[in-house]
Amino acid sequence: MQTVKVVYLHVLATNTPAIKFYEKHSFVQHLYLPFYYHIAGSCCDARSYALYINGGKPPQTNTSQLRGRLRRLFRIAFRLCYCRFAALRIAASIRSPVQ
Repeated sequence: MQTVKVVYLHVLATNTPAIKFYEKHSFVQHLYLPFYYHIAGSCCDARSYALYINGGKPPQTNTSQLRGRLRRLFRIAFRLCYCRFAALRIAASIRSPVQ
């Protein structure tokens, strides 16, 4: 059984009370949609909002992917440096035992 992870909605960009209501209830702006509605003969903009639920997450951007890769790289580099440092300390203690 699949679980719903995100709820989307769209709202007229000038509907400030609705926008405040959605943002108060944890919806985040997803997209700005120019000329989305055609009302009374004129085009009106909309905003698309998303509410992530049940562990749902927004799709990763290139920036967040890069940040995650850099974090992993730094962890690996730290472990390698720490292991080398520990190995040097062990080697030094073997060469000159403490009396």
